[in-house]
Order: sequence, then C-alpha cells, then structure tokens
Amino acid sequence: MNDMQKLFGFIQFLEKSKKTMRYADSDTVINRDNLASHTWQAMLMNYIAAENPEFGVDPIRVIKLTLVHDLPEILTGNDDYKNFFL
Repeated sequence: MNDMQKLFGFIQFLEKSKKTMRYADSDTVINRDNLASHTWQAMLMNYIAAENPEFGVDPIRVIKLTLVHDLPEILTGNDDYKNFFL
C-alpha cells in the first residue's frame, strides 16, 4: 500500500465521524450531535480562546489537539460519562 492509498484510507476513516453519534444512548443529553459536528465546534471555540494573549498558548497546537482528541471515538463510540461516574 503506497502513501496515497494510506492517506485515502485515513480520509475514509475520518468520514465515519459524521455517522458517530455523541451520547447516542443517553437520556440526559438534549442536543445529540455527531462527532464531526462536535469536533468542529470544539475547534472553533478553542481557537478563539487560544487567540487571547492572556492564555499564552499556541493557537496552531490547540487546533491540532482539538482535531484529534475524539478520533478514538470513531472506533469505540461515545459514552455519556454520567453512566460511569455519577
């Protein structure tokens, strides 16, 4: 498998984030969205916050971390933490 095929396979993997629902089995969440939508919203929120010089963080690093923070949930699904910790 060459690098282009690996890249295309990874992009196909990322497409699954659109079908991965967040808190799909939870009765406590009103607005259920998919993983892609959540990641997009989190990225924008974190980038805007990171642009504030008072925080002293690198906005590009923040974007990178936000983009990958939920990738494992494509494979495992998303669970409501309240089911485990409350």
